[in-house]
Amino acid sequence: MYTIKKVHGTVEKNSSSKYVFDVPAHEIPMLITRWGQTEFTLGEVIPDDVFVIEDMNVEMDRLVDHYGTSILTRTFGPDFGNVILESVKKLSKEERKIDGSKNITESKDGTRTTPRV
Repeated sequence: MYTIKKVHGTVEKNSSSKYVFDVPAHEIPMLITRWGQTEFTLGEVIPDDVFVIEDMNVEMDRLVDHYGTSILTRTFGPDFGNVILESVKKLSKEERKIDGSKNITESKDGTRTTPRV
């Protein structure tokens, strides 16, 4: 399972047509390919709104149905399935849990967390 943050996006076709929506972060490159950087404007990350991917095969089918293989290929190349999977893995905010507690190996101030001898 992957959990992806959502972001605000806006598509402005002309001065009277403006569409505002929330989109999972892994779809941003496809929207830029479809609309271009002048018509698609990326907004802020929505702090508490996430998109959950239970099955990557179902998500790939959804993306192909929604965007089509031509946009996916233009955006990510002929091996778009693997590229999207790697993107989703990087964007996922899964927290690693050890013995039921959060992984706290990261230091708060950037110093080393391992003891020196």
